[in-house]
Amino acid sequence: MVNGGTQYYYDPQNDVSPASVDLLGDASGPACAFWALYDNHIQFRLAVSGTSQNPQAVWQVFFDTGGDTNTLEYVLQLDLKVDNRVEFARVTGGPTLGQVSVGTADTDVLWTGAPADYANVFPANARYVDIAIPYSTFVALTGTSSVRLLFTTSANHNNINKDFPLGLASSDPINDGLSDNVVIPEPSPGMAAGGLLLLLALGNKLRSQPTMRQAALRQSPTPY
Repeated sequence: MVNGGTQYYYDPQNDVSPASVDLLGDASGPACAFWALYDNHIQFRLAVSGTSQNPQAVWQVFFDTGGDTNTLEYVLQLDLKVDNRVEFARVTGGPTLGQVSVGTADTDVLWTGAPADYANVFPANARYVDIAIPYSTFVALTGTSSVRLLFTTSANHNNINKDFPLGLASSDPINDGLSDNVVIPEPSPGMAAGGLLLLLALGNKLRSQPTMRQAALRQSPTPY
């Protein structure tokens, strides 16, 4: 939620192109982004307005872990533009969204995973991008499970240059795009928490269970 729990995390449709990087969600619901816990992983879902058979873009979840709303500390992103992997990296820059910089040096990229194991891009009959990271890895790297979230898309892996949430632009402050604070509890093995059951099925490959957004909503998701 945003604005003290009064609105879903949203973004207007058709404000960027192509559709595969166009976040789609309404302030009164459904949201454009979700989080959930499943099988010892933190999972994030971005709802977009269209699909692509050969996406070459980056879908991002940024984290404010330090409480300074003019800066961000980390990002979890699905990078199909440059590195073809899920990566967890350090972030610098600010205070505007356009000044955010994702570290690409070996010392900045703290964890990586194969997309086949930690992501799901446009499952059949749905317009979702799902990204995951082991819960223990996230907490070990950040030192916290209390965060504010920023969901974005990009045409490159070291910045944000496509869709900014809440109808914002690159010149707007980071704080204006952050969700309300989220305290992510430690998951119970084999059980989904956070309200969105089976957001992803982790095994040899992540698979999305809902076939359309309404199916996801019927499972009472926790939106951010």
